[in-house]
Amino acid sequence: MFCISRYLVHRPRLAGLLLVIGLLCTGCSTDGKPGALVVIDSLTLDGVPSGSGVVVGFNDSLYIVGDDATSVYVLGKTGYHHKGIRIKSIPDSIYREPKPVKHDFESASAITVGGQQLFLAFGSGSKVPARDSLLVVNLRNPRDQVSVSLTRFYDSLRAQTSTGQVMWNIEGSSMTRYKVFLANRGNNMVITFDANVFLAYALEPGMPMPVATAWHKIDLPVLEGKQARLSGLSAINDSLLLFCASVEDTEDWVSDGPVLGSFVGVYSLNTGKVQNCYLLKGQDGTPMKEKLESVDKLKTGSGNTSEIVAISDNDNGSTKLFRIRFPVALP
Repeated sequence: MFCISRYLVHRPRLAGLLLVIGLLCTGCSTDGKPGALVVIDSLTLDGVPSGSGVVVGFNDSLYIVGDDATSVYVLGKTGYHHKGIRIKSIPDSIYREPKPVKHDFESASAITVGGQQLFLAFGSGSKVPARDSLLVVNLRNPRDQVSVSLTRFYDSLRAQTSTGQVMWNIEGSSMTRYKVFLANRGNNMVITFDANVFLAYALEPGMPMPVATAWHKIDLPVLEGKQARLSGLSAINDSLLLFCASVEDTEDWVSDGPVLGSFVGVYSLNTGKVQNCYLLKGQDGTPMKEKLESVDKLKTGSGNTSEIVAISDNDNGSTKLFRIRFPVALP
């Protein structure tokens, strides 16, 4: 498919679009101060099932993957009309994969390699081997795609970070020119490793196993007595991560439960702390019962704001798209 070792990895340019959502609060508290996230618009995408990962990619289009979807969906930057890129490793006779066998693509990233922009979707790894794959699609030629097993790679990461299989659920991924970041929902851990080493391992047979260069457990808030857990990730640069984290009313974090709300924030790898964090709230000031699954930066706005895009999936077979004004100027 690609000879990765010939090329440097480049972060795609993020741009375009306006946003949606109303939220408030600082420091990941739930009481909040006025004027935080502002919901500008939202849209339910009935033809995009179970959205779990969104990235801004080629020609500023949005690319969405679902945990049981059989296509990657492309949305234009205006009008949000969408089309599907069929995933070749999944039978084309089905629209959504059955839960026992689904690939569970819970996160997505975009990266440019040798002039080719690649879309990568990571399986959650929560079930071996069905959910242990990586999908790579060449966005300039979508039929040029490959699915790769990540079983050995996930086994290695769990061993390196002392994370048991029961706590393993990769729900966020992002890339910069030099680094790859994975977010594990089970213990709110972000794992970092070299981008070129990972791509060589994934796409060139016989290349060395990537070794994690760092891992951080993020201290996230509690909402109604329930722990917020990482659900999406987007690298602003090599040291700042935009994240979303959702809260469900369940005693067992593995099981689905009623959605209590979601947070959006920025985490600094340099300081090991959350710098900004906001609870998604509605016009009446109460938490919106939305399970945010993924976020990505659109552009730096005017003044001290930025624009981001987010998607939610409340397990009803559709995807909700949010365009959001974030109350912090992101680099």
